[in-house]
Amino acid sequence: MKIILLLVFYALISLNVSAQALKAGFEHLKNNKLNEASKVFSKALSKGSETLAATYGMGCLLTTENYSQYNNVKGFRFLRIAYDRFHTQSLKTQNTYKNVYGFDQETIKTKMNLSAQKELDKVKAKNTLEDYQWFVDTFDGADSLVLEAKKLQAEIEIETVKANPSFRAWKDFADKYAGTQYEEPALENYQKMWKDLCRDAYSEGELLSMNLFQKQYPDYPFYTAQDKAEWTLA
Repeated sequence: MKIILLLVFYALISLNVSAQALKAGFEHLKNNKLNEASKVFSKALSKGSETLAATYGMGCLLTTENYSQYNNVKGFRFLRIAYDRFHTQSLKTQNTYKNVYGFDQETIKTKMNLSAQKELDKVKAKNTLEDYQWFVDTFDGADSLVLEAKKLQAEIEIETVKANPSFRAWKDFADKYAGTQYEEPALENYQKMWKDLCRDAYSEGELLSMNLFQKQYPDYPFYTAQDKAEWTLA
């Protein structure tokens, strides 16, 4: 029994030391003692102790520009993991993160957006479809900034669609840029081109033309049998 009590006692001491060490790590981070903070967070992650707090701390560290191993993209990934896991923690644990380590889920979100903004500024300077797509794929979770990148990307790509319009090109464009100011006009163009195709096939009332249309476009979305009958002269 004494052995069991001693093991429990030492486990509690170890847990407390881990918590105190992490608290010190965040103090080091705050005071710009980045190498000291790195030692604390790296050790905690390697031991699997207080991993969410250590994950957040490492994300903050890696997104600090004067850190010798600065890596903004990698840091964002750490922050995203911490953000996604935060809501799975008990309310007591969440309060510990806030009261002991000084962060909550909103704090993590703010750090994510700051990290993403740095990269978006670089991407804007390049202003290419490829760079915007990289940003959208890489910074998933920084929602408002991803939407901004998609809008800027759409401004470039819409010129390509206008130059070579087709109903499928407009539909793909509308799907890709859902939520931007270009979605609704793209869907309108998509629908109009479908209607034009259907009208051309049915306006003469030729059975061959109608059958060919149905084989070529079996999934056309806008017309019922009544619509087709109105255009069929036969």
